[in-house]
Amino acid sequence: MTGKFLVLDTVQIKVGSKEKRAIDLLTDGGKRIEAVIATHPFHTTYFEPFASIYPGLTYYGTPRHLRKIGAIKWTGNLNDEAVRSIWESDDIYIRIPEGAEFVNPPEDNHFIAAFVLHTASKTVFVDDTIMNLQLATNVMSKENLSPLIQVGPKYWSLRSSFNVLGCIDIGTHMAFIELSSGKFLVLDTVQINSKEKRAIDLLTDGGKLIEAVVATHPFHTMYFKPFASIYPGLTYYGTPRHLRKIEDIKWSGNLSDEGVRSMWESDGIYIRIPDGADFVNPAVDNHFISAFVLHMASKTVFVDDTIMYLSNPGCVIRSLLGKNGDMLFHSSTFKNGLFPTPEAPLQFLAWIRKLCVDWDFDNMCTAHCGNKIGAAKEQLSLLIEASAPKLEALAKKNEIKANGKK
Repeated sequence: MTGKFLVLDTVQIKVGSKEKRAIDLLTDGGKRIEAVIATHPFHTTYFEPFASIYPGLTYYGTPRHLRKIGAIKWTGNLNDEAVRSIWESDDIYIRIPEGAEFVNPPEDNHFIAAFVLHTASKTVFVDDTIMNLQLATNVMSKENLSPLIQVGPKYWSLRSSFNVLGCIDIGTHMAFIELSSGKFLVLDTVQINSKEKRAIDLLTDGGKLIEAVVATHPFHTMYFKPFASIYPGLTYYGTPRHLRKIEDIKWSGNLSDEGVRSMWESDGIYIRIPDGADFVNPAVDNHFISAFVLHMASKTVFVDDTIMYLSNPGCVIRSLLGKNGDMLFHSSTFKNGLFPTPEAPLQFLAWIRKLCVDWDFDNMCTAHCGNKIGAAKEQLSLLIEASAPKLEALAKKNEIKANGKK
């Protein structure tokens, strides 16, 4: 009940890997690991590498581990009943099967392993003695250990549910980008539960490493005040609408100011606002526009409603918008999203084409409804060219309307 972790066995973990980052987030860089236990006499390969990554830990093993891995200072072995009972106060019970050799098993006999019961989760941990041939995916993935998804170097995505009409989950997101200073730039906010807060606390040292929070979409406003109450005293930048609507937050600037947008360019973070639409004072029913943010190190673009990527959408979203893996512009793009002028659709088309020329990216994190990991630029380019005729037709339609008013 100490808040520390008991580790059972080890696997291959590479420095800088997603697995290591997940363990670091869960255990505060290994500081919260109380002990490591080796449960199978012949599962020995990865204990020394693990000990080199996380030095100074306490290890318990099988008698064979103590004989074979002299580089590790073993504190005890599982053949000792006193060792097996150390964690029973935390409802963790360890037993060794009867009828087989645990102390000195033959080299060709990998049958025996200690069984470990964790009562709280009703889970038994066991190695070779029992095998389950059902393929387990993501059991030890970062996504399960932490809700923060590391999309690329120094870029973490946090996805959250967001329901419209009370029952349709279109999803939403925020991002954490590590700067050269070791601090973090936060993009947008979501509703944060206790597990997510724990992950954010581990990543940002309880919020102390958050340099600033940036709001990128005029109508994504709901969770900024709750976030500010959880992490008080942060610096905020928003859209003009954020500055008007959320007066409880002391805003340090707005994204209409080019000086604000360029603040993090020394860290390879670039912010652009689409041409052809109203960013300063958009109509209440117009959620088309949002700032685009490029993080060069991870080759990732962060964007809200302007572009949508459908990642495992529910049946309602599939019926309304498209199939899994589709990328599309917000539905208002061809309605009221752009200015109703002949120039606006062509201005946006030229702007988004130039963005694909100027920016080198592989990934795109969209608020609705997911993250496109890999080949995002190629898919966006296809979307642009497929949408070009519709934007050109919209320009002509606007021109006819404008001429009709004259």
